[in-house]
Amino acid sequence: MPLFQYLPLTSHDTIRILLLEPGFSNDPIKCTTREVTLTSAAGQYEAVSYAWGEQVPTINITCDQQELFVTAIVESLLRRFRFEEKSRSIWLDSICINQKDKAEKSHQVKRMGDVFRDAKRVLCWLGNDNESIAEKCFSLVSRAMQRLKEEWQEGWGLDNLTSDVKLTGLENNKDWDKVGRLLDLTWFKRVWVVQESGLARECNLYWGRYEIPLYKVLEVVCWLKFSKYAPILKEANTAVAPVLTVFTNIMCTYCNKPTWRDMTLSAKVVEEVLPLKRKRYVDLLFSARSLQATDQRDIVYSSLGSPLAYYEDGKPMVDPDYNEPLSSLQSKTAIALLRNPREAPYVLLFVTHDSKADVEDDDVPSWAPRWKTFGKSSACPIPLTKNHEYHQMPYRASGCSATFEYLILPGGILTVMGWRFDILNWTSSRLKPAHLRSNIDKWDPHFRDSKTPPIEHESLRLLQHDSSWRPGEILELLSFTLAGGRPESRDHVDDFSAYCKSVRDKVGTRRISPFPLPSSSKGDAQVAERAMRRAGDRRLALTAQRRMALVPLVAEAGDICCIVQGMNIPLVLREISTGMYRCIGELYCSGVMEGELLEQHGSEAPPWEQIRLR
Repeated sequence: MPLFQYLPLTSHDTIRILLLEPGFSNDPIKCTTREVTLTSAAGQYEAVSYAWGEQVPTINITCDQQELFVTAIVESLLRRFRFEEKSRSIWLDSICINQKDKAEKSHQVKRMGDVFRDAKRVLCWLGNDNESIAEKCFSLVSRAMQRLKEEWQEGWGLDNLTSDVKLTGLENNKDWDKVGRLLDLTWFKRVWVVQESGLARECNLYWGRYEIPLYKVLEVVCWLKFSKYAPILKEANTAVAPVLTVFTNIMCTYCNKPTWRDMTLSAKVVEEVLPLKRKRYVDLLFSARSLQATDQRDIVYSSLGSPLAYYEDGKPMVDPDYNEPLSSLQSKTAIALLRNPREAPYVLLFVTHDSKADVEDDDVPSWAPRWKTFGKSSACPIPLTKNHEYHQMPYRASGCSATFEYLILPGGILTVMGWRFDILNWTSSRLKPAHLRSNIDKWDPHFRDSKTPPIEHESLRLLQHDSSWRPGEILELLSFTLAGGRPESRDHVDDFSAYCKSVRDKVGTRRISPFPLPSSSKGDAQVAERAMRRAGDRRLALTAQRRMALVPLVAEAGDICCIVQGMNIPLVLREISTGMYRCIGELYCSGVMEGELLEQHGSEAPPWEQIRLR
């Protein structure tokens, strides 16, 4: 039998559909391809979403009477979705797109949103149920969904989901950890599945022999994330929040009808937490960085199904091109975002560098965000732009009135108008997210062994650098700064004191605290802990003018604090020659974020100057 050869598509308006021939479990897999227009095929096929996994095709099937080698995951899903007595029309990217033809792949990726939007339904293959837990897992999810419907009342919102929905009788079910195993499956971590499932009319998850609608799983995940009655899942206590945030953050921007998304009870909660009117394409790209991609260019391309990925005239901001190097795509995407007035003032705020070498990499301008999957050691701070997710007012360092204007010069140099208002003169160690939490088992061993809370360790280093700070003064400013200037309570000093006292008691320290802590506090330690999430994966810093700040991990003493005209969050810059800088990333700085510097100038024009960024 000859090896399978693709016939070129005859038109840009066509796709391939796979006709999967009937068969029983162990029968050889046979299929045929046919070229159709997407318009004529709409609603006549089912699209398959899956995690690619192993890339080497080692299992042979028969396709168009030729021998085609596929991966183990593709063979398993073809067997699962094959009918016994009739053929089934499906769309499967690894077969329906010639993956070796980059021109075809680039064009077909443009159509991916339409392919999944027009499918009769989307079949999401999670893999084989090797541990035989899918049945009990899906049963619990279905019962939890039914109980949620019974307890939910019309008009309820996030506060009710947090405090009033108990799922009575299911809170302590022993099978919740199986739900954790579900959320830890590779499918939930793959970047393409968000668009593939989000654009579906109907969407079901398949795990071995069992299936369940996706909306039921996401609804229960919403409860697990927000309800105070929800159990902590052993397998996914760090997966629940990312699954909910990433899926809803992108999915809620889709506007296709009909859709399974209309069946969710928590749609109001999602809109309350992630309001669509404040969404931007940069937010979607940032969310996509938490997911995995075989090709890092897909962190950008996988979001093209969202309306936010287009200019007002309907043209996409970025066209897929798999011949383009990743470094070139990063630059091109940044420029495309700058050309969109909705996106432009926020582009530079999503710059995060993992190292000094990353800052100095001339292949990609320092001012262009690196849209790629976060690595294990990558800085992954919560963007300061996300105030609206916590029902907080946006920052307004530049006064909210000036328009962001820029000019791109030859050599990829970006010119903006800026105000250099301060200089960093001290930075702390990395504020690891685990070190800002009260679970001391997650701290680095040396903090537990020395019985020193990490936040006190950094405070002592600060005082060693500048001993002029009064203990009470540093306590108030520190609690405010670690919350990014947006504490969740007016009593934030009491809350922070309660947190500090709590972790001191847990670790058993007898060291003198660097600031005064009351013997008893009315504060809420958990409120302070939640507020400090904004400080994770940043450094605490002091400036030459005695301001306290949160800065990127690669920031260092001598870096410049700068307000850019038209941007309401300042930047950290590093001067490399007279008037030429590299962009280090966004900056929270006390006494600046509410427009205080502009107010101090009154009617006088601020000292704006041309800033060139390489």
